[in-house]
This record gives sequence, structure tokens and C-alpha cells, in this order.
Amino acid sequence: MATSKSPPFKIGRFWLGRKTDRPTWYRYWWDAEYQRTRRASLRTKDFEEAKERLIEFYLASRDIRDEDPRNVFLADVLRRYYEQHGMHVRSHDAIRIALEHWVDFFGTASVFEATHPYQMDRFVCHLREKGCSNAYVRKIQSAGRAALNRAWKRRELTHQIHINMVQAGDAAPIGRPLEIWELRTFYHRGAPKHLQQFILWMLGTAARPDAIFDLRCPQIDTERELIHLNPPGRPQTKKYRPIVRLPRTLNDFIGNDISVVSYRGRPIVSIRSSWRKQRLDCGFDNAVNPYSLRHTMGRYLRSKGVPPWEVAAQFGHKRPDVSTTEIYAPFDPAYLENAVSAIDELLRELLVPPSEKALTLPERCPELSDHSADTLKLEDKLAVHRGFEPLTSAFGGQRSIQLS
Repeated sequence: MATSKSPPFKIGRFWLGRKTDRPTWYRYWWDAEYQRTRRASLRTKDFEEAKERLIEFYLASRDIRDEDPRNVFLADVLRRYYEQHGMHVRSHDAIRIALEHWVDFFGTASVFEATHPYQMDRFVCHLREKGCSNAYVRKIQSAGRAALNRAWKRRELTHQIHINMVQAGDAAPIGRPLEIWELRTFYHRGAPKHLQQFILWMLGTAARPDAIFDLRCPQIDTERELIHLNPPGRPQTKKYRPIVRLPRTLNDFIGNDISVVSYRGRPIVSIRSSWRKQRLDCGFDNAVNPYSLRHTMGRYLRSKGVPPWEVAAQFGHKRPDVSTTEIYAPFDPAYLENAVSAIDELLRELLVPPSEKALTLPERCPELSDHSADTLKLEDKLAVHRGFEPLTSAFGGQRSIQLS
């Protein structure tokens, strides 16, 4: 007797079964070509393990084409998305973790069953009970939604699936802006060369970290003083990578390596560990991350009176109403003129070591040169010695002294 009439577990056209004289589980299926039942050993005696192996085999072998969401396993859609797209992008770890949340909760549910509004509400409650914030719940939902949308666009599903997304609210941007003295401290206090390169090019372009990791020297047009942040052949996404002006300060930092940020001559794809170590060495809080550089530059440009449309163009905030002729805008001599001027000013300020700042304090603040340094409070002396900006002054009470 090869199989029982009521198999203990079935998925698609495959089911589990055992021979009467053997404890090993087999995968059975009907071979329509030869009109007979076939089997293959799953090499396990444990029923639960046999189920898992059968599900894995089914998901790996199934070909989806114009299927009703009722007949397609959600795990199958998620697996295909990760193997064909997610695992090949820089954020593959985050995508994998997000998709695992979906699979752990829904198991072998179909797309139709899992995306029912009631089930999605249960999924959201489950994530919140695990301590996930609304913003993180939304990221997890976005990964699953991207997989379902991709399946629909590739005609694997007959219907587009709607997901009710959690509202993240007015959450603060990732990474807090930094003060000038914090930037200088972070850059000069023992930072490795590749981290300094990353800081300079992040500030000099106001780009996202991924764009800097992808930035190669051939993308820099030194003759026209332009930086093409989007590599040739890469399609633009909603995180638009614009063409920006090359700050003159960065001319001296275009090295011989093919990548603008490199370690021992090889491009790097992450500065996570070196950034974390540098942050600890400087005593900064966890809110200081690579995105802090982008937010710092945004705040700095606005403080310098750079027009909003220039800031938007610099940051790649592409507007849908921009005409096609705007693709020629970077070749205008006045393109991002105010933005690049302000960026150059910040970069020059950054490159001055804190010790030199302290030495030039009397020259920068003439009103202090006529007074003895003893008139400063102790905390102000320490601040000047360390190259930071004094917070108070003995004359005039509370006063901010700008070191520009």
C-alpha cells in the first residue's frame, strides 16, 4: 500500500505518505503524463520536519502565472520577491527580517486569507505586542506590500492586493542634525580615512548614504563641476538621485581610487562599525547616524538663506510638475549656485582642526583680544582649549560667541 486515501498533509498537488513497512516520510504526487503516482523520500521520520521539507519543495518548484490570490501561498510570493529582488539590494537584511515577520505569523495562509482586513489587523496587533513602533510596523508592512505589488505587476496574481498601512505619524527624521563643533569633533577626533571621506562627500552632496557608497570617480565631471549621483544604467527610483554641483573644496579629495569612499583601494558598502566606534569615542548619543549629515546640511542651507527650490534640487526632492526641459538645468552656470556656495563654506569650516580654532579665537573675536583670558569663566577656558564654542562670557552674562 503506497499511500492512504486521506493524506495527513497536502499542499498543492503534493502530499505526505509512508510505506506500510517503513517509518520514513515520502513526498507523493500524481504524474499526469504516465498516469501513475510517484514518490520521493524526504529523508526524515519526524512528521513536522517532513511537513516543512514538503512546503519548502513546493515553494521552490511552484510556477505562478495569472493565479487567483485564493490559490497562491503568501510565503511563495514573499520567497520569490526576496530571491529575485530583495537579496540583491543593499538593504537585504532589513527586507529579510521584515518578510520573516510575515511568514512567522501567516505560515501557509493564502494571499487572499492573509491580506483580509481582519487578518491584517491581527498582524499589526501582533507586531505591536512584540514592541514594534508604528514606524517599524509600517516598514514591515511595506516589505510585504512591495512583494505583492511585484507579483501583480509580473502577472503572477490576477488581482492587485490592497494593504491598509499603519500611519507612522509625524515621526522625527532618522538621525538628528549636528552642530558645527560636533561635526568638527566627529571628523577630526581619530576618524579613519574612509570615514572622513564618507563625511566629506555626504556633506558635499547632501545625498543619501547609499548614493555615496555607489559614487564612482567617473561620475564626477570636473570640467563642468557636476556630480552625477545616479550611476549610468541605474533606473531612478522614488529616492531620486540628482545631478549636483561639485564643491570646489572637494576637488582635492578626488583620489586615484575608483570609488570616492574606499578602504585599502577597494570600495566599501557600509561604514556601520567605524561610525559606531567613532560615535562612542566622541561621546555622542545614538541619534547621531549617517543620515545626520544629510539633515545637518538641510538645516544649514536653510539657515544660509538658500532658496527652497535649490534645497529641493540638491536633496533630490523631485517635483512631479517639473518639465522635461529641466533635465538640462545642471548645465546652467547658475545651477545650485547658492547651495554649492553654502556647502563650500561648511566644508571649509569642517576641515579646520579644533585646536586651530582655539588659536585663532582672538583674531575671530577682536573684542576678546583687549581683555585677559583670566576674565573668562573656567568652563569657557576649557571650551576654547578644546576648540568648542564658549557658552558664556564674564562680560555681558549669557552670550553666544560664534566662531565663523
